[in-house]
Amino acid sequence: MKSWLLSSFAVNNSILESRKLKRRILFEQIPSGNESLMRIIEAMQDSKTLQLTYLGFHQSHPVTFLVEPYCVKVFKQRWYMVARSPEKDGVFIYALDRILQLEMTDVTFEFPDSFDAAAYFHDSYGIMVTPDELDVETIRIKVTDHNHKRQYLRKLPLHHSQEEVEKYKDYSIFTYRLYPTYDFFQEVLSHGAEIEVLSPEWVRQECKEMIEEMLKKYS
Repeated sequence: MKSWLLSSFAVNNSILESRKLKRRILFEQIPSGNESLMRIIEAMQDSKTLQLTYLGFHQSHPVTFLVEPYCVKVFKQRWYMVARSPEKDGVFIYALDRILQLEMTDVTFEFPDSFDAAAYFHDSYGIMVTPDELDVETIRIKVTDHNHKRQYLRKLPLHHSQEEVEKYKDYSIFTYRLYPTYDFFQEVLSHGAEIEVLSPEWVRQECKEMIEEMLKKYS
């Protein structure tokens, strides 16, 4: 994250210094929570508690509460904050674009040495962390060579656990060790017929049911 931010800032500065290039280099916009992001980073640096007014997609009205910010993560153009809620005595994930108001308090907290941001998301694809609901599974997928999909995955793995365990003329078998969450299902299905889940059977069936629901929309 640090190197990504530093690289992004360095590139932005280079573009700002060269007006000739400014209109010729296009970035993917991340519209969510830029103002909140800087405040959260400041609170992380100073170990300060944040007062958060939050309206989740499943909430009917906003709620104001205190959180202790642990780390931030960007995923698919959205910033997220992992923070501990003293009130609920647990660690939760908050989308920055759902934050209505954010204030840094004078209350300090002790960041736990045991918390490792990379380890927290190690077995997850995307932003969902569900150790109490799912087990880490070894997922086998078949990837065809249509549109050079294999080459794309070799250059840009879907997950750090990705391994190409079998290679054939027209396809390969890849494995992943992770929580099979909705984020992962969405990613797999976004590749259409170029990717097929082979096992575990329940993951394959879950994808099948999603595809059948999609088919109903177009029937």
